[in-house]
Amino acid sequence: MVTQQELERRTARSAANRARAGPNVNGLRDAEAPRKERDRVFDRYDQRYIDQQRQMDELERAQGSVYSPRDVV
Repeated sequence: MVTQQELERRTARSAANRARAGPNVNGLRDAEAPRKERDRVFDRYDQRYIDQQRQMDELERAQGSVYSPRDVV
């Protein structure tokens, strides 16, 4: 059984912990990039990978028309 005094002590400790963590959480929240900006950056990464894959496919097709599979190996 938890005494009233222990319950009050735990409540005060919890409040002090929240007060101490509050500025840290707010700082992290302020430093975080907005969702739309992150999505825009990730979309740009995806587009870059798509472009690189397209370039590699074009090179493979160009080699296929110049070299036989035996020459490539």
